[in-house]
Amino acid sequence: MSVSALLGFASYGKFLSQADDDWVDRMNHLYTVVILGLFAVFISGGQYVGNPIECWCPAHFTGSFVSYTKSYCWVKNTYYIPMDEQIPVDREHRDTEELTYYQW
Repeated sequence: MSVSALLGFASYGKFLSQADDDWVDRMNHLYTVVILGLFAVFISGGQYVGNPIECWCPAHFTGSFVSYTKSYCWVKNTYYIPMDEQIPVDREHRDTEELTYYQW
């Protein structure tokens, strides 16, 4: 560790020991940053831990089928088709029903 880094840590301590602010100021410049950082880690952690996206899989899919479907759903666009309609065969009709926003 370099000397300048140690001096940087030493100068940080003088900010904590100043008595010219009240509890509201301390909350604003110290605790708010910590709370926002924790919220950011918690919210963005869903992308790396757990299921980043929930895709519908039929009940008869098992193991690797479910894994493949979720990977495909994560990378490709999906389509909205109401439950009472047939899945369209022609590409043009599927393109009009495509959900083009980023799902992640």
